[in-house]
Amino acid sequence: MAVIMENSGSGVQRPVLGALHRLWAFLFGFIYYAAKGAWGWAIISFFTANGLFILLPLFNRTIIVRTYENQGWRELR
Repeated sequence: MAVIMENSGSGVQRPVLGALHRLWAFLFGFIYYAAKGAWGWAIISFFTANGLFILLPLFNRTIIVRTYENQGWRELR
């Protein structure tokens, strides 16, 4: 299921997670998190070999949604 976030200031809507988000996080690791704007998690992923290969992809939805929420976006249900 896709996750769509809306910027509360401008009203712009953006799909941030697709159906295969855990697979992309597992395959591309820190590059995936950097592309999503989660730079802190990209650094953690780089130095821990993608969270020991399984930990970060399992929590990928929470990581990306909270990163966007901290930047002023809100999740549309």
